[in-house]
Amino acid sequence: KGYRVEGLATGWAQAMNLKEAANLADAKAVTGWLAAIERGEVELNEKTMVILDEAGLTGARDMKRILCKARDADAKVILVGDTLQQKAVAAGDPMRQIAHKVGTNRIDNIRRQKDAGHRAAVMKFLAGQATEGLQIYQDSGSVHVLG
Repeated sequence: KGYRVEGLATGWAQAMNLKEAANLADAKAVTGWLAAIERGEVELNEKTMVILDEAGLTGARDMKRILCKARDADAKVILVGDTLQQKAVAAGDPMRQIAHKVGTNRIDNIRRQKDAGHRAAVMKFLAGQATEGLQIYQDSGSVHVLG
């Protein structure tokens, strides 16, 4: 039998996006999931895979709790995110520290943006070419410059 996947994100809206995008049975916000673990409503084991989307937004305290719970149950954890994007509001920058310590894998296939023009704009932003990325959005009518 395969793995049971626990989808997580820092917020409920992100969790629902992950659920839809990854075709998961369910996904939860980190704080709710951690509370459910504490109440015994969620059980992890060696056949559990935890996917934390937008992991860079997770603070050090929550990241530690997730990783320790997974380690104690011999579960697997996949951290998904971009260390160049927003950082966590909570203290710490665990995603960047983990990436520095253990390394990363890069996925260059953009799935979130369905429109080819929007994907091109994202690639411009990733390359540090914000002006060109904004121009693509403006040309497509997605961004309107005021003033």
